[in-house]
Amino acid sequence: MFPLHRRPLVLLLALALLGGCDDGIPSSTGESTIEAELFITTMVELRKAALIRESQVIPGEERDRVLREQGVTAEQLTHFVEVHGGNVPFMTRVWGHVEQRLNEATYEEYRNTPDA
Repeated sequence: MFPLHRRPLVLLLALALLGGCDDGIPSSTGESTIEAELFITTMVELRKAALIRESQVIPGEERDRVLREQGVTAEQLTHFVEVHGGNVPFMTRVWGHVEQRLNEATYEEYRNTPDA
């Protein structure tokens, strides 16, 4: 089973993949989207903001703050998933990077606690 802090990430991944699927055919629309790196960084920051809360739900003002700091809108994130969601190998790599960075951040936070 997935650890509790990864369950929302797994759900997001499943929704992104299912929501963007077009009979398993990768997107070839050539539509312009934000860069993958910006998507990854923003998703990591959003997840970190959620993980520090017991409910793991980000209040709207906190979400907006994170998006502002990253220079991206919720619509741009959604558009990224809509355009690239059908490209399963690509999105798997993207979500893999998100998970890796979250794990690294969690390790760094643990390592920096006084009792660690």
